[in-house]
Amino acid sequence: MQDKTPSQQSCSFVSLDGDVCDEVLFEQVKKRNGKTIFKPQFVYHYKSLKSSLQELMLRPEFESTMNNWRLRNVVPGTYYDIYDGKLFKTLIDNTGLPFSTLRNPLYATLNVDWFQPFDNVNYSCGTIYMCINNWKREDRFKEENIILVGLMPVGKEPKLDRINTYLKPLVDEFLELENGVMMKTGAKPDGIKIHCALLMLACDIPACRKVAGFAAHSSGHACNKCEDDSYWLKKMQVLADSVELPAGFESVDQKIASGFTNFMADNWKSWCLLYSPFVLTGILPKENMRNWMDFVNACRYILKTGIQPSEVDKAHELFLDFNRVAEGLYGNKCLAMNQHLHGHLKQTIEDFSASHAYWIFSFERCNGYLGSFKNNRKNVEVTFMKKFLEKYNLQHNTIRAYNKAIKSPSPSSPSFQLQKDMKTFLHERIKVGGRSNDRVKRQIEERFVATEFAESCVNLDINVTGSEPLPLGVVPPKVLTKTVIEESHYKCLLDFYDAAYPGAMALGLLNSDLVAPPFGARWPTTSVCIEKFVSIRLGGKTINSAETRSHSGSCIQSLFIGQNHEKVEAWPGRVLYFFRHSQRASQGKEVQEKDHVFAFVRFFKPLNNTFYANKYNDQGLEVWQSLYSDLCRDSVFPISRIYSPIALAKKPSRGTVDDNNNHIVIIPLQRNVFS
Repeated sequence: MQDKTPSQQSCSFVSLDGDVCDEVLFEQVKKRNGKTIFKPQFVYHYKSLKSSLQELMLRPEFESTMNNWRLRNVVPGTYYDIYDGKLFKTLIDNTGLPFSTLRNPLYATLNVDWFQPFDNVNYSCGTIYMCINNWKREDRFKEENIILVGLMPVGKEPKLDRINTYLKPLVDEFLELENGVMMKTGAKPDGIKIHCALLMLACDIPACRKVAGFAAHSSGHACNKCEDDSYWLKKMQVLADSVELPAGFESVDQKIASGFTNFMADNWKSWCLLYSPFVLTGILPKENMRNWMDFVNACRYILKTGIQPSEVDKAHELFLDFNRVAEGLYGNKCLAMNQHLHGHLKQTIEDFSASHAYWIFSFERCNGYLGSFKNNRKNVEVTFMKKFLEKYNLQHNTIRAYNKAIKSPSPSSPSFQLQKDMKTFLHERIKVGGRSNDRVKRQIEERFVATEFAESCVNLDINVTGSEPLPLGVVPPKVLTKTVIEESHYKCLLDFYDAAYPGAMALGLLNSDLVAPPFGARWPTTSVCIEKFVSIRLGGKTINSAETRSHSGSCIQSLFIGQNHEKVEAWPGRVLYFFRHSQRASQGKEVQEKDHVFAFVRFFKPLNNTFYANKYNDQGLEVWQSLYSDLCRDSVFPISRIYSPIALAKKPSRGTVDDNNNHIVIIPLQRNVFS
């Protein structure tokens, strides 16, 4: 706001077709003292990219890891992260040299999106986010690591030629950063030269085409066969309500019955991968269902955390088959720009690697964070920008204060207590599986080999004991207090050790007061004490156990050798809990004490009746009994043997007297690659 009359009161912007905007830039506001001031109609809230990168460089955890991508564990023949893509490898600087050869290159991903912060109010808030791909993939999309560049005013999406106004400051900064900018770091206060390049644009299709300057796409109603939409939608909703989802998938609640209204990106992912193969069976004609499953199976490949070139080719063929058959089933009017762009996903993966390295779900979630901030519905962009910066910069400012405090270590110094508190704070932040120092963290990273871990799941000839190295972060930092294992579960554990360590003699645990189990064991000195925890993280996905509040997300599938000892079969089960158990055993002259990490699993019984099994075969689904198999040594299950999480649903009733409701439908997911 300003007191004097502005020198320019209307906008002089000239559009591409030659029209002058001529909108009034200021409104006159009379204050209580009678003074008139000029208030801007709209204010574009922009946070300098260079300023945000400078704050990032002052964070010790980023400075020390920004070039770790050069030392990453590469799985040959697999797209896992954005560094495996062709575009990353071929990106050049303004001199024509590979960008990766620069000393400190930063790779950025841009996201532009609009969301409605208010219910029942037609007001769109435009956001511009940035993430830096030098972060590890598991850290890249954490809210504290995402940069909020700007919030666009006006309350509605700008037209194609107007969005350049908001992008220009960012483009100017990128041009400067491409040549290199000196920035201070905690280790080098004199500064180092940083180069930053925009590697990719990751938005939903309408926003992406607008930001990139492409023509807007249009879509049509794909299905012209349904005459009574409400009946089918209600029936589909009943089926969807019976589905138990894995952790990390968003439920659709009542959104199907209401005509798929307010579906967000997470809802569409759940619908496509998990709900639709089950819900649409028996509703769509067989030929139409087979066509839809081509699309679902293509998405299952595309959404893997690590994907091989052969799988990329398979997904590409499935997308093309889906489009060709859909055109014959529904007519060419059903094909929109979205379907055409599916044919370019192969090129996108080859250029930028696996989709998890850059997908936009995390940016969508940031919109949810912004929308959760309390506001008075006036100048919401100001409120969102201030609160976002306050919330996620607070801890980083505290760390910088700690770095300054260590220069005054005297106990009489006012900063001495801050130093002490910050040591505790940083100590807690780096805890790994109950152990809390960098040395242990490095040991875990050095011992773990991704290819060996992946092989132990699918190669059943490998003897897996449960003591093998796990990916960093699988075991949560905080476990439940020690507890005594149930007698029946303990017997399963002993049977497992007998098979895992043939000919071994148990030595038990030294100096333990819980080494004498009350129920005669064959390994009499094996501890009955375990450490329970309710969930784990595998391949970037959470797997829960039945000890979580909702029980949801606790179902998995694993591979076993069938009864004929030739065919490998996938068996579904429910994880009751995860636990860690220490055991000392001697094999020959060697004595070792090892931590073993297991899931205790109850596997479902197979179905003898093939009537329902045949019904779901074409969709890749299986029907099993909801009853559990008897407890055995297989219930003690090493973490590395888990193939993938699954969804399950109750089998729909046929309405007959002999109909058995003790059946469930298994909805599988693709196995993820771990690295």
